[in-house]
Amino acid sequence: MDGNSIKFTTRRVMEIPPPAAGERVIFDTVAPGLALRIRYSGGRSWVFIYRLPGAGRGKAPRKVTIGDATRWSVDEARREAARLRGEVVDRRDPAAERSASRKAAKEAREAQAAQDARIRLPAALDAYEAHLERRGVRNKALAMSVLRRNLMGEEPSDGEERIGLGQVAVQDIDRASVMAQSDRLAAQGSPGAAQDLRAKASTFLSWAASRGHIEANPSAGMRLERSTRAQRIASTGRTLTGEELKAIWKACENPSINRAFGDLVRTLILTGQRKGETSKMRWADLEAMPGWWVIPADLTKNGHPHEVPVPPTLRRIIARQPRFDACPWVFTTNGKTPISGWTKLLAKLNEAAEPDEPWTPHDLRRTYRTGLARLGAEDRLAELMINHRPRDLQSIYDREPRFDARRDLARRWVIRVLR
Repeated sequence: MDGNSIKFTTRRVMEIPPPAAGERVIFDTVAPGLALRIRYSGGRSWVFIYRLPGAGRGKAPRKVTIGDATRWSVDEARREAARLRGEVVDRRDPAAERSASRKAAKEAREAQAAQDARIRLPAALDAYEAHLERRGVRNKALAMSVLRRNLMGEEPSDGEERIGLGQVAVQDIDRASVMAQSDRLAAQGSPGAAQDLRAKASTFLSWAASRGHIEANPSAGMRLERSTRAQRIASTGRTLTGEELKAIWKACENPSINRAFGDLVRTLILTGQRKGETSKMRWADLEAMPGWWVIPADLTKNGHPHEVPVPPTLRRIIARQPRFDACPWVFTTNGKTPISGWTKLLAKLNEAAEPDEPWTPHDLRRTYRTGLARLGAEDRLAELMINHRPRDLQSIYDREPRFDARRDLARRWVIRVLR
């Protein structure tokens, strides 16, 4: 600084020549502390230079930049200098306050950037699916169906509790949240689905850790509890008696039961398909193959598309479902999403049916499979009806879909149910 002082005017500010090197500082004779800083490049800016009250002459003065001299007029710069001088009189330190403000703003920007970088579960699952696609993973559709349906879950309907983790950031997924979804499936009578979710979620989270989305796989080391002897002796699930099946079938028409839900339960009884697959039946799935309901591979548990015969009775049940614009689902209570809220709906149905013992939708599937055996169906055909694929050598070469046999068996089962 050269210590020169002049009375600034707009013309003088722009006429002062820049130094050959470095910078020069010229003070204003009107506003104490106001100075014009001129760099050798020609750049000009207003600064306020001051000493804190009580600071000795030995301490270097402090400086606050006001702004570009081509944008701030002389009068504006003097008013700002007066304001800053008032802060100094009040024993405030403008330079320190600005430094702290800049630091806080930088930290806020960094925190926002970190927040923006937190990848959400749906986006992470999309990226994971692309990864599996590139690797040519055979069961990609099955893995993604399990993760999207049972880990991410669906948007809840009005008044319903969320099922799944939804839009949560992947960094916020911990072991407890994965186990909570697994326990939910087990409580619904689907221990196999619960174990499948744990395995596929662990593989997905390992991939997320390898990509840097999370620090480590939170499910690493997660183990399924070994069953006790009492648990192994106890039978899991049950088949319904003929009287129970009859009572449930009739209860589906009870005025207290939602019509779409009652028809969905009847469809479970007639087809023996899984609850999740049946509740997501789409009109397009019924049009792909006349007389059949084709469940797409991305919805089935084993990742294989599955054709289900549609006998006349089932066709009539489906035909009476109302169609809603832009809604692909056959069974819906709101015209927007598939049926949800099973716990409450089943409770009402059981009040009307009064079964001998509690039952689950999967018990209807067991009842169906048992009923096919009682009709004399060979095991291989009965397993094909519920989309159980054999894993022996014969399954590699025997790809016969047996459509005629399946259609006939479905017709015989419907007759048995109606009787």
